[in-house]
Amino acid sequence: MQFQSPLNFENNSRTFAVIEKCDLYISQTMFGVRISFTFQIKPNQIGAEMELQRLEGELSLETGNRSVLLGSLEPRFTDNQSKLNPHGTSVTKHLELRSDEFVLLADRTHIGDVGLIFHLKLHILGEPYTSAPQGRLLVPHSEWLKLLASSAITRFELIAIKVPVESSHLHKPFSAAVSKIREAEREYAKGNWNAAAACCRDAWNTILSSVPRGIPKEKRFDALLTKVTGDPRRKAFAETLMKGLHDILNKAKHLEGDIQMQTEPADLKPEDALLCIHWYSTMIGYLASL
Repeated sequence: MQFQSPLNFENNSRTFAVIEKCDLYISQTMFGVRISFTFQIKPNQIGAEMELQRLEGELSLETGNRSVLLGSLEPRFTDNQSKLNPHGTSVTKHLELRSDEFVLLADRTHIGDVGLIFHLKLHILGEPYTSAPQGRLLVPHSEWLKLLASSAITRFELIAIKVPVESSHLHKPFSAAVSKIREAEREYAKGNWNAAAACCRDAWNTILSSVPRGIPKEKRFDALLTKVTGDPRRKAFAETLMKGLHDILNKAKHLEGDIQMQTEPADLKPEDALLCIHWYSTMIGYLASL
């Protein structure tokens, strides 16, 4: 991929090195994604001998009329000193991103060409380090989509839940329940399927515990649905869903196992845990919106 304009490194108005192209590829790591950039650095003068010490810099994403910093470019391995080859010396730098950071980047960049802004400093033995004017690398939309696909990272969307404002007396139980759902999402991201489902159970129990004392257990749903007025069929519909969810909860108690009851842990799979997150989040969000 070609920079829109060559990156010229100058000292006292003398250009001594230039970068014209950069290869880009994406790979998955244990905890996220690595975006790697291989730059071709050339001496500007034929026959000039220059010892390359290191290249460093930062990468930004072009968003509209401004750029947003993505992070510093790190060496793949420790930079080794080498003479600049007249045909180009390859130097690889990479940007390490967590999985959630990469998902956010993909969401922001999947609809068109991607503009990447580089701020680079070149260190040459015997020369003061010098910065090049910022370089812009435009990645065509089709190529960027191929790069995103090559990452092979599993994606899932965070659940949006409406929570009452803090001034409301209802805020506390729903806020605590949402915290449990967020904990379930974190456990899901780590691959702890049983723990994710157990956090959903805790979230639901938090909602049920908000019902005032003195109300019989069989009337808890009525108390939570007091604001469902008007068409009685609407209230019956909501009650049916809530009771069904609660029955499932009772069937799936202690998914993480219970030492006292000598219950072995359940063997949940990713789709089971994700179903729990979606279902419980939906009901909690529904109740919070009433």
